[in-house]
Amino acid sequence: DVDFRIESNGNANMLFVDGGSDNIGLGTATAIDSSLVQIEGTKALSAGIPQQQLNISDAASMAIDKGGAIGFSGSYTGTTKTTFGSIEGNKENGTDTNYAGYLRFNTRVHGGANTERMRITSAGRIGIGTTSPTSTAHFYDSSDMKLVLQGGGSSTIANVGINMVDSDGDVQFRKSCKDFLVK
Repeated sequence: DVDFRIESNGNANMLFVDGGSDNIGLGTATAIDSSLVQIEGTKALSAGIPQQQLNISDAASMAIDKGGAIGFSGSYTGTTKTTFGSIEGNKENGTDTNYAGYLRFNTRVHGGANTERMRITSAGRIGIGTTSPTSTAHFYDSSDMKLVLQGGGSSTIANVGINMVDSDGDVQFRKSCKDFLVK
């Protein structure tokens, strides 16, 4: 139960290990909500980039698809751990001096690899089921092309569905279980 502290020029608690509560503070001696690690600094923005907080950096040489990542893991049987998903911030191209980047969201099915499910490009395009979105919101599913929008209140639920019926471009719209075919 002994505390450990490293001081810097500007912060008395640059690294603080609280021996009584098993918490680590970076920039603070006070953990919030019993977090295992608490990082604290005054956020500043430079070209819209947050400074003085947390940054995950890739040590690999410059190349497309290289960048920092956060993995989310836990026990899947007993105490055996595995990764369930991740978020990555990667370089969008292999061009030297070009720092365009994208966010990649990955999940994992049982028995499978951690796989990209959604991407937000440097242009702000969102792709679900595609790594190259061509519009603001691009949804792709090769097996069952459909988009369902659902809303409603406490007593009624309204569904609007858009299905691609066949390969010649027919589209089916559904509202409350009624089908409308548009050619």
